[in-house]
Amino acid sequence: MTYMVEKAAEASAGLRAGALAKFDLFRSNLALVRSKIMEFGGLPRDADQLGHLIAGWATFTSDSVLTEDELGALERFKPYIMTVSEAEEGADDPSNLLNTLFGSLMPGMFKSAHQLTVGEVIALARESDSGRDMREALMRIGLRLLRLKSEVTGRLESWPEAWLAVANNHTNLEELLADYPGYKAPNRSQTLSGLHRMVDGVRHEAKSSGRTLKFKGVTSRAWLVPPIFLPSLDDDRDDDGSAS
Repeated sequence: MTYMVEKAAEASAGLRAGALAKFDLFRSNLALVRSKIMEFGGLPRDADQLGHLIAGWATFTSDSVLTEDELGALERFKPYIMTVSEAEEGADDPSNLLNTLFGSLMPGMFKSAHQLTVGEVIALARESDSGRDMREALMRIGLRLLRLKSEVTGRLESWPEAWLAVANNHTNLEELLADYPGYKAPNRSQTLSGLHRMVDGVRHEAKSSGRTLKFKGVTSRAWLVPPIFLPSLDDDRDDDGSAS
């Protein structure tokens, strides 16, 4: 195992350089693969998640765009594609819902010509000193960070400890998830109700807001996602503490 890790480290720079050099080819392959996965009955989420893996493999193993025969051979991946009916019934894992939400592009939010994802905005919003504008932006799409009272001190928790409120009903949130029928209301609430994780013997789970919360232009009940599930800027930092 150590030998494999060492070899991967040696190849890392070359792989990254190759990825950049062949990015246009990757985008062409991704468009073809996404279309094929959708043709097989997959949802856009399937096309994004599985499509990136297949397109990446195709780009690194050939200098040409995938042929029709190669695209047809992708049928072997059908067992890994969630069906539309499963999604529409809400038969989904809550972690997949969060991954889809966090990976969605945040409307109108850019940083250095890069359009931020919802997850990136959440990570920035969790910064105590500089996250105010990002917290305001989240409320426009039916999300908000909510500081609860600490059961130990009775004081409001800090922004890094805040929970994410996901509105049960919000037009902009529905539009953001329009391509994912299983994640629209009311299925979204049903799915989030099953969100939980055991860490060091402690159960972390989503809970109902129990009351209506204010979002931009809307008041709605919501499901509250524990901070342990939320992206953080620390996720993108190197071991030496510098941002990657």
